[in-house]
Amino acid sequence: MMGLSSPPSIEPVSYIDITRTLCFAALIATFVFGQAHAEAWRAINGTSESATFVELDGRAKTQEGIRIWLVSISAQAHAPVMGLFGKDVQIERALREIDCSASRVRILQDTYFTRDLESRGEFNPPSPHWSYVAPSTLGETVQKVACGAKELPTMGPPFATMASAINDYFGWVAKQ
Repeated sequence: MMGLSSPPSIEPVSYIDITRTLCFAALIATFVFGQAHAEAWRAINGTSESATFVELDGRAKTQEGIRIWLVSISAQAHAPVMGLFGKDVQIERALREIDCSASRVRILQDTYFTRDLESRGEFNPPSPHWSYVAPSTLGETVQKVACGAKELPTMGPPFATMASAINDYFGWVAKQ
């Protein structure tokens, strides 16, 4: 008699697990990204290592340029600013000011978080200085977004949404 093999077992995903991960993703969006909704964030860079998003609705004109918020999500923990903020940072929220006419940028604020949204501190330069934007870099893409370019260069395969980047890197959202 020929033996029948049983079908592979599939581990069920509980309703509680799905609810918990979806609530956690919503918490991230509120906590890290402030009042802006996830839809207001546009992916401008995405690789297997990291994804960067800009808040289109949050651009603000200043006397010297345009301020814009960015969020970078990394698949692997790292140590920004020579390890001053720990070695387990995976999310960075950044405020930049862009001088569109001179192709310059300056750092106004960086805030660092672990994947569990534990704050690792802020970097606020006392006297932010201007740096020129290098061509064909993420900085150039940020400048183009801030300055209102219609067509943007593609740097790697961007994620459709911030939730898809979070899911790919951290597995917080239950896979179908």
